[in-house]
Amino acid sequence: MQSRYRFGHFELLGNERRLLVDGHDAPLGGRAFDLLVALIERRDRTVAKDELIDAVWPGLVVEGNNLQVQISTLRKILGPRAISTVPGRGYRFAMEMSGPDDAANRAPMDNPSPPTVGNARPQQGNLPEVLPELIGRAGDAASLLAALGAHRLVSVVGAAGIGKTRLAQAAAHALRREFEGGVWMVELAPVADPALLPAAVAQALGVTLPGNRSAQDEVIDALRNRAVLLVLDNCEHLLDTASAFAQALLHRAPEVRLLITSQELLKIADEHLYHAATLSVPATPDLMAARVSGAVALLVNRVQALQPAFALTDENCADVVEICRRLDGLPLAIELAAARVPLLGTAGVRERLDERFRMLTGGVRTAMRRHQTLREALDWSHSLLDDNERAVFRRARPSR
Repeated sequence: MQSRYRFGHFELLGNERRLLVDGHDAPLGGRAFDLLVALIERRDRTVAKDELIDAVWPGLVVEGNNLQVQISTLRKILGPRAISTVPGRGYRFAMEMSGPDDAANRAPMDNPSPPTVGNARPQQGNLPEVLPELIGRAGDAASLLAALGAHRLVSVVGAAGIGKTRLAQAAAHALRREFEGGVWMVELAPVADPALLPAAVAQALGVTLPGNRSAQDEVIDALRNRAVLLVLDNCEHLLDTASAFAQALLHRAPEVRLLITSQELLKIADEHLYHAATLSVPATPDLMAARVSGAVALLVNRVQALQPAFALTDENCADVVEICRRLDGLPLAIELAAARVPLLGTAGVRERLDERFRMLTGGVRTAMRRHQTLREALDWSHSLLDDNERAVFRRARPSR
């Protein structure tokens, strides 16, 4: 490669492996430097993620989110628009630059602006800056990020209370500076009329609909040239409308990516399923096994939020593991059970699990109604069944 490049207020010294900002060294790690070199050498085109990974981590198998971390590092130093994201294709170096032999490049700069160092792209979208910690799902979050990197439509599907929304939020939050048009979450649970789905999307995006054509057409037109990650949360009661909207959006707005949460697939072309499973539960009441269990970690975390002195010990481990096992590692049920531990103790909660629908009612007041009790969560799912499905469900229930 050429040994020196200048672009904006920056100078890259290839032989010395240094990046200068107005003559001063920038804090750049080895992987980030290699990534910058790879992008500069290929600046005439969009570079696929796999190609960049091979260039920066030769001979190693790494997760796609490692690349995203290094891209974010470079944007913090070079500025938010230095590297463009081309959804579905990869990244491209977007700064104007010239070699050391360019006279204009060597000329002193008059009244240079201060460099953009330490500032990533300002957050766009409607996600909060900070989310609660995602407990017990580090592997799921990484896998979902990889799926979003490879597919334009990913549907997180699973039972009520399994944590689809939190998982989708965590993945979207990690990508919130990767999309120039922002990351936007649309909560569809309160939308009872399917015809209002496009309006709900417009409201979340802050888009005004002129009303000259259908709401769906006007929303899609507003997104046609925007690189956006759109999260449609809780689609299961609006499947037909959500499917039609998603299909039209993907066809007519090529830079948009969709992340769906639902109890069922949309069943449209190019949809990629990500199955949200329950949290891991130890097979035996062993303290070491319990400490690496996602279900146990969640229960302990939620109890400690209410009772800071609580800890997993040899004395309560069997109770904790049994609670998690009998609740099948279901996050919502575990959180509701944790709310009862300060009053009843782990042994008391374990003893009352046969009355779980009466006991597991202590949900967060600000949560949706169906997330405040276990029965409400199951009632929501039951309400989505048609008459034939309800008949099968009644026949499948064990007799008392």
